[in-house]
Amino acid sequence: MTLLPAPMQCVAFALGALTPVIMIVWAKITKVRGAATRYLVGSLIAIAIFFAMALILPGARDPVDVFSGFLLLLAALLFWNVPWNLLAFGFTLTLLTALVKVGGPATRSQWISAYMQGADLERFARNRLQLLLRARMATIDGNDIVATPFGTVCANLVRLTRLLCGVR
Repeated sequence: MTLLPAPMQCVAFALGALTPVIMIVWAKITKVRGAATRYLVGSLIAIAIFFAMALILPGARDPVDVFSGFLLLLAALLFWNVPWNLLAFGFTLTLLTALVKVGGPATRSQWISAYMQGADLERFARNRLQLLLRARMATIDGNDIVATPFGTVCANLVRLTRLLCGVR
């Protein structure tokens, strides 16, 4: 009895680890627009590579090993879907749900009030500032709000990740 993964399971592990790279490279090469489309195309490319490898790699293929490798790849794609969607849609979708809660056309102030559960833009800004202060990403210096070194690093990491993933 061997406890080593089958060749197609190894391919699935490798593709799962390389999924973000596949999506980034594909987005840069083709100029695919839209984060959801980029994720879908990148996932389909990873799946296509997996099945191409099933045909190309030498040796006999046990259908159970191919199927289990495919399931491992799908698990990796589901895993990468979470950070991808958080980067691309997190705050935007929350604002959209607030707009739908209004139940019809809304002014900006009504939209913000729905998002903030009755508060105005000033309270919204204070709420976001409090989150940054508690996370030690910003500090108050007199009347100025200043990004801390930790906040600057976090902001640069988010910008770099969005740039690499093609998310604006």
